[in-house]
Amino acid sequence: MRTQVLYIVNFLNTQPFYNLNKYLTSVHDCEIHVLFLPSLQKSIGRFKYKATYQMNNDQIKFELTIPFSIPIKVQILLNYLLNFVVGIFFILKYKCKYNIGIGETNFGGFFIYLLKWLSIVKKSIFMNGDVIIFKSDHNKRSKKSVFEKVQFQMKKIAYRNDIVWYVSSKVKDFDLNYGLNSKNYIVVPGLTVNIEDLNKRIINKVIEFDIAYIGRLAQETGIDLLIESLEMLMEDRIHLRVLIIGGSQAAIENYKLKCLSKGISESIIFLGAVESREDALDFLSKSRFGYAMYEPTVLNQSKFTENGKIVDYIQAGIPIIATKDFIEPNFPVQKRRHIAEVKYSTQDLANFLAEFVSSSSKSSEFYSEMIQDLLVHGELLDYKNIYAQLWEKIVKI
Repeated sequence: MRTQVLYIVNFLNTQPFYNLNKYLTSVHDCEIHVLFLPSLQKSIGRFKYKATYQMNNDQIKFELTIPFSIPIKVQILLNYLLNFVVGIFFILKYKCKYNIGIGETNFGGFFIYLLKWLSIVKKSIFMNGDVIIFKSDHNKRSKKSVFEKVQFQMKKIAYRNDIVWYVSSKVKDFDLNYGLNSKNYIVVPGLTVNIEDLNKRIINKVIEFDIAYIGRLAQETGIDLLIESLEMLMEDRIHLRVLIIGGSQAAIENYKLKCLSKGISESIIFLGAVESREDALDFLSKSRFGYAMYEPTVLNQSKFTENGKIVDYIQAGIPIIATKDFIEPNFPVQKRRHIAEVKYSTQDLANFLAEFVSSSSKSSEFYSEMIQDLLVHGELLDYKNIYAQLWEKIVKI
């Protein structure tokens, strides 16, 4: 009888689900059931919600649209409530018993523990990939918000699962400071690379953009810095082609207006959300560089977690522009030539883009060296080797 695995995600076809799904189905002949309970995506003028449950080729969906604007606090509460109710509905509809349950995010970890408690899941794993940074820890005038308190309580419950899967030791150390600890845990990356796909993308590379970005759109992700640098380059008559994937409708509209005001609208294409991870990687692979200039502040949680876009860029076969001394990948420092570290300032970024991005080409020595080191990093992140460690831990429960 095949091992049945329930995987709770808040984004479909993203890391680590994408490669872990491949590994479990191809190497261990598991049957994967996917419960997609979405994170909140702010929208303009209306609230939209869509959850799915997928088993083999069978998929059921639940969609809800409220055609008018509601306060963000109400959106958060409604999203949590719907995730809980819809998740229970999907589970009861299929009436399955799962050998293994994996829950991503604090809500996923909480929910998978609930299913373990109800004996619907036999072995439960909390995939712990995020930290909760309380603003009150850095500003004495601030108080913990209701949202922060709820997140923390869900994470405490998620720690009761059979295994806590830390995606990095930084997450483990950070949580330990708040009294969150598990005797049964494993530290392996959640973000991995399919080396066969990586090689194909590099061999078949066609460049259409100078810079590509994937992820949410906010100041702490460096989007404002990029826009300011492009404006500076425009004054020097240097025109770069930029592709941006992701972001909520509200954020996209906000940044489109900002680009229009700075006269660089024709330089940037906002794709928004794409249909699948394969589509996203195909778009990214058509760029020279991937952009990962995180704002270096103490409240930027990206400093403490795995940097998803870094691995996405490696999988797409494109070198990376990152904030100096911010990204700390598990990779030898002397072999990081595929990650160009730039000081977080408009002038420094503009200088780098003018010197290397606008003039570099696929065949240049500089670019070729970056690609070779990127391949070495990709081999270290091969999903089969990494997830073999995770599976060995799971079967010992």
